[in-house]
Amino acid sequence: MKIDFKWFGGGNWMINVNKIKIICDPVLCPVNSIHDYRIFKSKRINSPYFSESDLENVDIWLFTHGHMDHCDLANLNPISNRSIVVSDLSASKLLEKIQPDKTRMLRWGEKTEIKIVDTVEIIIEAIPAIHGLNMIKGKLIGNGNGYWIDIIKSNEKYSIYTTGDTLPNRQTVKTLKKRSANLMIANVGNATVGNGLLSKFIGRITMNMSDLKRFRNHIESDVIIPIHWDAFEHYREKNSLKLCDYNGIKHVNPGDEIVLEI
Repeated sequence: MKIDFKWFGGGNWMINVNKIKIICDPVLCPVNSIHDYRIFKSKRINSPYFSESDLENVDIWLFTHGHMDHCDLANLNPISNRSIVVSDLSASKLLEKIQPDKTRMLRWGEKTEIKIVDTVEIIIEAIPAIHGLNMIKGKLIGNGNGYWIDIIKSNEKYSIYTTGDTLPNRQTVKTLKKRSANLMIANVGNATVGNGLLSKFIGRITMNMSDLKRFRNHIESDVIIPIHWDAFEHYREKNSLKLCDYNGIKHVNPGDEIVLEI
């Protein structure tokens, strides 16, 4: 089986497998756009990398949570009536206005089965994504979903784990224990809630590369791709090349397209 992967920038990626297209967390706003989170603001510092054809004939749209750097409602016109939308609770409240009949909301541990073509089955499971250093701080910021995606064709199975905005906390690690993935898409970036006292109290709300190094001790994955380290001001890690090289993790730049074979 062959997987085509493309990173649009930020937490936004696309895969193509067996003519099935999946896009996660589309945030297509232009450079210099300002997102207002009430307790802080963040400017987009890099343009998204996508073409109009990338947004055509999308079979599944995934949303990990409803924050503006993951769920950009002002730029979601590409979602068509033929698409299936899978989201957490926070994003589903927004997405149901766009796609009320095809939005599938998953809570942690819940699964949905999708069959786009007769020969390929897709099973998506919601994995806990704790948006802070502990559960209390995560709830304060707003937790979301990671997703475990099993793509099954005949006797072949390809497993993808996308972390969403989380840290290697006890609940997430417990859910993932003893699992093996072919591809792990990890949201890093060392994001914080601005620069003030609140950011110091809450600490990082996404992994940094050191967290990812610890995280991979709990899950086996053939390939790990760190994303979410560019795009917005509140992502503190701006370039992961040296850290990827040092830790033996695959480095991908925004806009890169790679092909993975299993």
